[in-house]
Amino acid sequence: MEIKSRHAADPDLNLMAKRLSTVRWLAPLTAEEEAACLRLQKAESPPRHLNLMLDYKTWAVRLYLGGAQRTIGMYKPPVAAGGDFSAAVRYADMAKMMFWKYNIRGAHEPDDSELNLTALRARQDLAGEPEASGLLLDIEQYLIGIRAILSPEERERKRKEDRAHQRRSTLTTVVAETSVVTQELLLRIEKRLATQEEQLARVNGFIERLLMVREQSASAFIPPLDAPPVPATGDPVPQQPIVTC
Repeated sequence: MEIKSRHAADPDLNLMAKRLSTVRWLAPLTAEEEAACLRLQKAESPPRHLNLMLDYKTWAVRLYLGGAQRTIGMYKPPVAAGGDFSAAVRYADMAKMMFWKYNIRGAHEPDDSELNLTALRARQDLAGEPEASGLLLDIEQYLIGIRAILSPEERERKRKEDRAHQRRSTLTTVVAETSVVTQELLLRIEKRLATQEEQLARVNGFIERLLMVREQSASAFIPPLDAPPVPATGDPVPQQPIVTC
């Protein structure tokens, strides 16, 4: 199933995008660049970041910014130009070259393989086409104003805040994990102490029973009867009188 990106409907941005049709270009394209635009116009797949609108005459320049596809340019070729849409191609490359820094993941300056013409042409147009680059700057400030994208200063501040939050979260996690481990260790110590107390109580009880038995044995002792004196050697043994009944 194909997943389509959400398109942000923005009437104010659309009004700004329509200014592309009135932009005046100072430097013409080279013959090679014009040929490349013609090939793009005849190709089955649309050029990068360009879509033909429902009237089949207007080209929309769209970029993924701030979590949605946004139309940042609308170009309707003049009838006298015979449908030439090279201005839209140039503007799309300029937009890609200008807004790449707002990408959250994998941000890098686009090269020739990611543009319709070349990276050199895009940089030259950004520097030498004041109306087209001015329109892009106005759109950039508008998107920053509605917080669809963040200014470089705010992005840096947010990056530092996110890093600080991540450090706090990591510290909190470590403290929580340490607390759990400490509690488990204390429970084990408490169980071991309880076991040792039980064992000590049994030993003390055994000792007390031994002492009781010893005391009882001492109180019930019967001394032996005195034996008759043993006569000295040579003395006659006294005879016991014989009792007759």
